[in-house]
Amino acid sequence: MAYSLVDLAGTAGQTNFVFSFPYIAQSHIHVIIAGIETTAFTFLTSTTVQLTVALVVNATVRIQRRTPINVPLVTFVNGSTLGDSDLNTETLQLLYVQQENTDNAANLALNATSQWDAQGFRIINVGAPTAVADAVRKQDLDAAIAGGPGSHSIGSHSDAVSTSLAKGDIAIVKDQGAGVLKYDKLAGGTLGQILESDPSLTSGLVWKPGLRAIITATGDLLQGTSSGVGERLAVGARGALLAVASTLKASWKALGTKGTLLCSDGTDPQYLAVGADGSGLVAFAAATNGLIYQPGSLLNSVLIGGQFTATVAANALTIAVKTIAGIDATATTPIWVMFRDPTSTSSIPVLRKITGALSLVVPTVATLGTRNGQGFRIYIGVLDNSGTVELLVYHPLLDNAVDTQSLNGLSESGSVTTTAVSAGSTSAAVAYSTLVRTNVVWRMLGYIEIAEATAGTWATAPSLVVQMLPGVKRTGDVIQVAYTHKGSVLT
Repeated sequence: MAYSLVDLAGTAGQTNFVFSFPYIAQSHIHVIIAGIETTAFTFLTSTTVQLTVALVVNATVRIQRRTPINVPLVTFVNGSTLGDSDLNTETLQLLYVQQENTDNAANLALNATSQWDAQGFRIINVGAPTAVADAVRKQDLDAAIAGGPGSHSIGSHSDAVSTSLAKGDIAIVKDQGAGVLKYDKLAGGTLGQILESDPSLTSGLVWKPGLRAIITATGDLLQGTSSGVGERLAVGARGALLAVASTLKASWKALGTKGTLLCSDGTDPQYLAVGADGSGLVAFAAATNGLIYQPGSLLNSVLIGGQFTATVAANALTIAVKTIAGIDATATTPIWVMFRDPTSTSSIPVLRKITGALSLVVPTVATLGTRNGQGFRIYIGVLDNSGTVELLVYHPLLDNAVDTQSLNGLSESGSVTTTAVSAGSTSAAVAYSTLVRTNVVWRMLGYIEIAEATAGTWATAPSLVVQMLPGVKRTGDVIQVAYTHKGSVLT
């Protein structure tokens, strides 16, 4: 049983440790954690210490008393009163020192991790080693070092160096074949080389070009290769960007032309050419780069990147939506339309996409309420049929008799219900679409002005085609307000 120390098994997170042996002063108590003494602790009680920082991992904590042996704790002088406290302190100092010596002798200087600890003192009078696990004396080690290669054996091989060593050479064990290992020299490398392991060589080591051999100019960069050897990446041209290609090697990407954007196509960085004047950048997942420039995006037009056309053939009127280039929309060249939310209480815009041919045919005989030989304005619109964009036409002039006419505008703020267009579509102030649609939101694309000698025989092309843009008036807009006054005027 130890009188002056205790080893406690500490667990991670633990801070408090209890001991039971007595002591004279708290300064005589020492704490050693995994063989390393610490002063970061306080006393919770006379027999409980608390670590300032909890254990991070499980570790042995030794609490040990070390009573001073270099100075007496009590000094007696002539004429002083001799009390029991002083006598007891003197006796306890002698007793505790004796106990600590006994503990140290009993433990043979084993530390808290059961390792031999000379505590800074020399171990003397060690016998000559004979077995592989014996301690080695200094004189034995000095003799081995002084002898150098050729004067002793290590393991099971001869250590004779075949040639003399020069400055920078390395004495190294080489495989001579047939199980024979010998010391030999590895000649020093050249300036800037580094030593690299290569088990395939007899020496197991080889000199390879170092950074000084690879990096040769200001601004050079070093990058790895698939073979594991570094290579030089020369500095790029002014304005170039460093990018990683599909080969997983870095390379310089030349500065793009004015207005281009650098973006990824999913594999490599690519420049996206600047769009035409007035076009806007639109996110489009189907595009190679995920972005496209859409003509008309900045013009506040209903059709983003598109137009509508009105043509006559075989006495029928055909309204079609085309791209700015005059072709049908596709998945890679879409046309966009911004609608209002179908929910009347929501102001969130809804973006729809046209990705194929879109047209509406007004057949022969269908007058839309027009009259022979008179010019009329027919409005062209698009409706949102649950995400599918469709066309509609609308003639606003309601002509009940020669002297009874009225203009009926169609508001985009609400929904519209359409009638299927057919040869019987002869009424004005009715919205016609390919199929009947009920209470759908819609947008006005623009209008055409057209006059036919025989109403319903669509033989003459429109004289005017207008896309709705800011400032373009439509039926129902207030153009002018005029006031008249009748009665006497005071002067």
